[in-house]
Amino acid sequence: MSQRALAEAAGISTNYQSEIERGFRDPAFSIVLRIARALNTKLEDIVPPSLAPNLTERERLVSRLETLRPVERKQAMQILDSVIDSFSYRHEDE
Repeated sequence: MSQRALAEAAGISTNYQSEIERGFRDPAFSIVLRIARALNTKLEDIVPPSLAPNLTERERLVSRLETLRPVERKQAMQILDSVIDSFSYRHEDE
């Protein structure tokens, strides 16, 4: 994918994309997430391992869900809802 195509798919300017690639800019999480989506990859695949531990559990979950197609995201959310519901039922029994 060209730099122009990536920037367009991520909704950022080619100049901003270039500055990110060269390390002159530290993009917001939302921008990195849009770039990952544009590349059709997981956030963990483009974030350096040294920064990965700084991602919150919420950010990791969101990034994983965002890379899915809508039908897959819906299925994943149904599974997640079922798992979370099963935890709350167990806590009621305690």
